[in-house]
Amino acid sequence: VNMKEVDELIAGGWVNVEEDIFAQQLTRIDAKQFKKINSKELFNWNRKNKEVLAPNFTRMIKHFNALSSWVRTQIVILPEKEERTKILKKFIRIMEELKKLNNFNSLMAILAGIN
Repeated sequence: VNMKEVDELIAGGWVNVEEDIFAQQLTRIDAKQFKKINSKELFNWNRKNKEVLAPNFTRMIKHFNALSSWVRTQIVILPEKEERTKILKKFIRIMEELKKLNNFNSLMAILAGIN
C-alpha cells in the first residue's frame, strides 16, 4: 500500500467523494500498513539505518508526511478564499469521519496539513 491508492482516489475528483468513503479508504490504507509493522520496528525506527531496521514503520511515517503535504497543497493552491474555506470544511468533515473510525493516524496527518 502506498500513496498510489490515494492518488487514484484523488485523480477522480476527490472533492466529489463523500467524506465517509474518503475516510474509509484512508483507514484501509492505514490498517494495511499498521499490520505490517512488527514489534522490533518500534524500537528501531529512530536509528541511523531505520529504512533497513524498521521499513514498515518508516513507510508509515512517509505516508503520514505525504498525506499532510497533500492536504496543505489542496488548500493553498486555491486562489479564492471561499474555495479554501469550502475545502477546509471538507477536511474537517473527513476528520470527523476518521475519528468515528478511530483512525487517529490519518486524522492527525490531515490536521498537520491544515496547520
